[in-house]
Amino acid sequence: MHQNPFVLKPGEKLTPQELLDRFLLWDENRTETRAWEIKKDCDVDLWKGHLCCEDHFHYSHEHDDFLRYFVHLDAMSYGDVGFDNDLIKRFIIRFKLKYDPDRLAKYLNKTLSEFCAFMMED
Repeated sequence: MHQNPFVLKPGEKLTPQELLDRFLLWDENRTETRAWEIKKDCDVDLWKGHLCCEDHFHYSHEHDDFLRYFVHLDAMSYGDVGFDNDLIKRFIIRFKLKYDPDRLAKYLNKTLSEFCAFMMED
């Protein structure tokens, strides 16, 4: 049975700092596959809509919940296709958030030195 204790719950009010921390915890504690990683037992036609298995179904919906909360905080718009490195960077800078460089580097799939250089770019 799928359970990630860090999913967003209805009615929760989070500050920008809490949202960033919660998103990273959710991502670090997910056991399911990412939406774009097809598994050998996934039906290809159903996978396109993330309907092929419980893992893809939950990942897609939980990820969308976080996207909606970022939109709610004006950190992104509905026109944005998803989280990207620049969005996370702008969110951190705009709200003057605290973060662990090692943790964010891992999430963004960068080395620590690459991440530090990225954060210093204009």
